[in-house]
Amino acid sequence: MIIETVSLFPKINSELEKLLNSMSFEDWNLKTKFPNWTVKDIVAHLLDTSIRKLSTEKYNYEPSINTKIESYEDLVVYITNLADTWVNSYQRVSPEILMKMVITYQNELVNFLKTIDLFKNSKNSVAWAGEKESYNWFDIAREYTERWHHQMQIRETIKQTDVLYEKELYKPVLDTFLKALPYHYGKYSTKKDINFELTVIGSYINDKWIYNTEEGKDNIWTKVTIKDTDVWKVLTKWEKNTSNIEYNIEGNLELGQHFFKMMCIMI
Repeated sequence: MIIETVSLFPKINSELEKLLNSMSFEDWNLKTKFPNWTVKDIVAHLLDTSIRKLSTEKYNYEPSINTKIESYEDLVVYITNLADTWVNSYQRVSPEILMKMVITYQNELVNFLKTIDLFKNSKNSVAWAGEKESYNWFDIAREYTERWHHQMQIRETIKQTDVLYEKELYKPVLDTFLKALPYHYGKYSTKKDINFELTVIGSYINDKWIYNTEEGKDNIWTKVTIKDTDVWKVLTKWEKNTSNIEYNIEGNLELGQHFFKMMCIMI
């Protein structure tokens, strides 16, 4: 079953535009939990993601790469360096100009996404889910999570979070992130079958996700219950200190703790 997110981009884009228009000069320069990045830097990164996807997929522009990428770790370093280089280049750009560019290119991106065949292979795989090839619908859903969680990072910093927690906007983020459960638990070293349950509870989302390997008599079971507003922070490493997360583990403690090592971003 696909996760349909194309129709959601206009809503989160509209919310971002309203947010940016409401921000003071001081808001733009607030430091965030993202290492060395301010709110303005995260906004610049959102511009980067729009322009990079349009350049490579709509305009078929392939920049030369002078870096050897031979592993997942190499890819992470490469993408991190790209992001930092872009953000640094926007230090001299005013918030007003940056905001105009973000709005222009996020709208162009939405119009482009509407033309894509969801069931053809994407140019980019969703590497954090362990895929070497991905359908367009999954890569678009990944792009949606990217735009959602970076906007939420801004909102967390200036304390305006509620609107993006609406179930219509937040549930697809969790559905997309948790597609990585098989890949993540496939790296868990055990000769036993795994029965994992994630239960999310709170004011916005009350749901559960289950991952099971081959069912057999010799298995280990765990259930992680976590507050809805904390899940994305764990999976994007926005909050790295689990003592600040509201959660409970039943069953196998080590198997449950493995969930908190899961990462659904590249940087």
